[in-house]
Amino acid sequence: MVLTPSFVEYLIWGWDNLPRILLIYYTNFISSPEGYFHTVICNVPEFAQTAVSHDLHYIAGDNPPKQYPHILTINDTNEMIASGAAFARKFKHDDPFLDKIDKDLLCRKNGSLTPG
Repeated sequence: MVLTPSFVEYLIWGWDNLPRILLIYYTNFISSPEGYFHTVICNVPEFAQTAVSHDLHYIAGDNPPKQYPHILTINDTNEMIASGAAFARKFKHDDPFLDKIDKDLLCRKNGSLTPG
C-alpha cells in the first residue's frame, strides 16, 4: 500500500475525527490493516478520488472459493506473469520457485538486491 504524505497527515490529525473513530472500530479485527486505510480513504471526499481500485497483487483463489488463496507454485508462472501484477502471494517459505522468480523475472543475483 502506498499512502501520500497528505493522507498520512490526515490520518494523524484527522480534523473531522474519522480516523480515530475507525481506528477504535478496527481495533478488534484480526486483519485490521487490510480494511482500515481503505475505509478511511473511501469515506473522505478529499481523498476518495485518489484511491486506486487495484492492489497490484496476483492471488490465485482456491476452487471452490475458500477464505485463503492457494499457495503459488511453478505451475502458476504463466498466469502470474500475464496478470501484469507487481506483487504476488502466497508462496511456501524458501520455495525454489522464489529463487526462479528472483533469477528469471527480477534478474536478481543470489544474495544481492534487485536491479533498478
